[in-house]
Amino acid sequence: DRANTFHHVKSEKIIHMAESYLGIQLNRNPVKDAAGPNDFPHAKKVESRAAKAGFFTVSKQDGMYVYKQGLQFEKLLTKIRLSLKEKNEALINLIDLMVPMTTKQAEIFTTIYAAWNNILIDNKIADDESIVFEARENWHKDKLNIPREMFFNAITWMKTKNIIPKGIGKKVTSKQSK
Repeated sequence: DRANTFHHVKSEKIIHMAESYLGIQLNRNPVKDAAGPNDFPHAKKVESRAAKAGFFTVSKQDGMYVYKQGLQFEKLLTKIRLSLKEKNEALINLIDLMVPMTTKQAEIFTTIYAAWNNILIDNKIADDESIVFEARENWHKDKLNIPREMFFNAITWMKTKNIIPKGIGKKVTSKQSK
């Protein structure tokens, strides 16, 4: 079941899309990393606070990070729903879209989104070739191991789902510039 691939990488990709696509402010500073845009230092702080508050815990099992609901998890969900208001349904739709993805699909999707958004933030022309170049050749050396056609396929899929960046939010920068 692909939902069982919901671990650290995929959770960070969903969080990135919630912030960048839906405009939910989470105070992250995402960087270009091997698995796509992330802010793992911020994630670690959130996980620590969540564990202390009884919302959820994260532990490493068989080389993977696994999330476990805490006793206060339902209270957290209620608080999130109330604070998100009209964005709550959009977040649920985003989660429903991404949970069935493999980790690799989520990685490519969010990297394409972030690269495309970066191009728009820089007021450059965002054609498919420039988006793929930014997401693959100008991201992290590990992206070169992924065939270019997978990136082009992701762009096509995103266009059919109408998940198009608007050039708003934070630019995802290289780790060196942080």
